[in-house]
Formats: sequence, C-alpha cells, structure tokens
Amino acid sequence: MRWFQDLTRISRHAIVTRSSVLGPAQQGNRRRRHVLGLEALESRLAPATFVVTNLDDNGDGSLRQAIELSNSTPGPNEIDFAPDLSGTIILTSGQLTIANNDANIIGPGTEVLSVSGNDTSRVFEVDAVHAAISGLTITGGRTSGNGAGILNNGGILEITESVIRDNHAFAGGGLYNGSGTVMISASTISSNSAFGSPGSGDGGGLYNGSSGTMTISGSTISDNSASFGGGLENVFGTVTISGSTMSGNSANGFGGGLFSSNGTVTISGSTISGNSASFGGGLENGFGTVTISDSTISSNSVFSAGGGLYNSVGTMTISGSTVSDNSAGGFGGGLDNVFGTVTISGSTMSGNSAGFGGGLENGGTMTISDSTISSNIATSSGGGLYSFSGTMMIRGSTINP
Repeated sequence: MRWFQDLTRISRHAIVTRSSVLGPAQQGNRRRRHVLGLEALESRLAPATFVVTNLDDNGDGSLRQAIELSNSTPGPNEIDFAPDLSGTIILTSGQLTIANNDANIIGPGTEVLSVSGNDTSRVFEVDAVHAAISGLTITGGRTSGNGAGILNNGGILEITESVIRDNHAFAGGGLYNGSGTVMISASTISSNSAFGSPGSGDGGGLYNGSSGTMTISGSTISDNSASFGGGLENVFGTVTISGSTMSGNSANGFGGGLFSSNGTVTISGSTISGNSASFGGGLENGFGTVTISDSTISSNSVFSAGGGLYNSVGTMTISGSTVSDNSAGGFGGGLDNVFGTVTISGSTMSGNSAGFGGGLENGGTMTISDSTISSNIATSSGGGLYSFSGTMMIRGSTINP
C-alpha cells in the first residue's frame, strides 16, 4: 500500500477539503481526518478520503456510498471508518463493487468491524482496478457464481490483516481470482466452501484461475471445504505461499489442503497439516510444478492415495522439509508419485502409514538424496517405500523400518 501513502503525501497541499461528504470529520484515537470533496485541484495526484460513519447499507455515511463516490472520483482514493464505529454492515442491496478508480479500504480491525453478504449476495467485487482491503472481516457471502467473499475480476487485490470466513460459492468460496493478481498477508481464510454442481466444487477457501497470480504470506487457511482444493485450488495459475499454515481443510476428491492442476506452486517455511481428501490429503499436483522447501507436511489423511502429497504426471521438488504422520487407506502414506517426477533432498519422511508404501510409493521417476525415511508402516507391502514401476535413485540417505 506504499503507492497510496506516497500519493497522499504528495497531494495533501493540492486539494480542497470539506467535512460534509459522508459526515463530519471526527477526532478520536486516530489522527484527525478531513473528508475530501470532489473539488480536487490536481485530480491526477489528489486522492480523496471518504469516511464511513454508520453501519447502514445505503445512504449518507454508508460504506456503499463511500465506494460509489470513490468509483466516480479520480484516485487512488482512501476509505476510512469513524473511530467509534463497530459492528456488522449487513448488505441488503447486493454486492459492493470497486471499479473505475483504485481504492484503499482501511478497516478498524477484524474484531471491530465485519461486512456481511447476509447469505444472499457476494460481499465484494474488484473490477479491473488496484484495490487494498485491511482490518476487516468479510463474511456471509453467498452466490451461485464464483467468489462469495471477494471476486477479483482482472484487478490487483491486496488483503492485509483481514478475515474471510463463512462464505459459500460455486467456486472460490472465500475468494476467486480469475485472471488478476492477489496478495494476501497476515490474514485468515476459514470455514468457506465451494459447493459447485453435483460432484464438483472448486477451491473452498481460495481459487486461483488461468493466468492468475496469488501470493500468500504469514496467513492461515483453515477449515474450508470443496470437492477439489478444500483450502485452495490453482488451475493454470501461479501460487506462492510463505510462512503460512493450511490446516483442517477437506475435499471429497483431490487436494484437501491444496489442489493444483497445470499450474505452478511454490511453498516455503509453511505447514500443511490435518487436511483430508480422497487423493492428496495435504496437497495434490496434477500436470504442474510444485516446489516445497523448509516446510512441514503432517497428519494429513486420504481414503485412497497420497496421504501427505500426491503427484500425478507433474513435477515435485521437496527440500529441507518434513513429511510425517500422514496416512492413506491405499497407497503412499507420506507421498504417492504416479507417472510424475519427484526430487527429495535433505528431508525426513517418518511416521507415515498406508496399505502400500507407508513412507512413499513411486510409479514414476524419483530421486532421493541426503534424506531419512524411517518409522513408516505399510499394512500390505513397502513400509518405507514401495515402487511399482518407473525409476528410483537413492543416494546418501537412510531408510529404516
């Protein structure tokens, strides 16, 4: 949000202010703010600041009016909330659309203010602009389309110190990014779902689509559900996750924590634990590329194959990581590689269990170096590892029962 701050500083002396656009300027814990009118002397450099003064869905002082004014005022603009405002803004007139001009919505904190779709509409749509949302809880969104909490329609979206929870959509229950750029930091995505058509439902918490880019840092993705990608689904897009946790997510089909198809995923310094699915309890990669470093994949489970990780006709690289205590009813408790390529280095696989290949199962090309595979259990065959076809190279590693 540096771009908002720089423009605001440059333009403070080039604007005319008035205090009656949304309500009188108020003084409290925050610094005194003026509500800016539309008489900007330097419209290209002068962002306006609109203050939300009540919890109404419409009319003077409402969040909807602030967004509409921002949409019609050359920006980037800023939307703030009165210092004493708390509670829930319940939308009764449909979604809030951020369009035409860049906007920065600065909420007072997730425990202070929520915006609810009232289980009847999407909460926010970002339409091909640069939008930043911080300090808000976004909840109660519901739509038969995509993105009940937030739909990013080709824009650049920043989510900071926010909560997106209890939203339900066809795909991307919490947030749907079709072809734009999304950056999520210090936020929580929880208890969202994607219901889809019978047998489908993509990205319970988050969905990143074709040519979309999603970056997640210092955040938690938990207790979301879908048929594919309980926590997150990535299809032909690029996802980068760092310092984050994905836990308690579930998928009826593939990828309890994360499902990536024909995409690129990079995970570092993160934990994927306690997720469940039929295939790929923690993560499934199909026809794409996944790189995992300095991370923990633990206590995930599946009915069929790939308790922790499932790699199908894709490329997966694991380094400096721990894959432990995952379980599969069928194959590959820790990891199952089917017609793909897997490289494991400097990692530990322990305490995993399955019918075949308690630690890992290989049906493709696998290289293991400087790693430890120990204390894994198979009820049928291959406690440590099981290779039913393909090529496996192991060097400088330890394999114990």
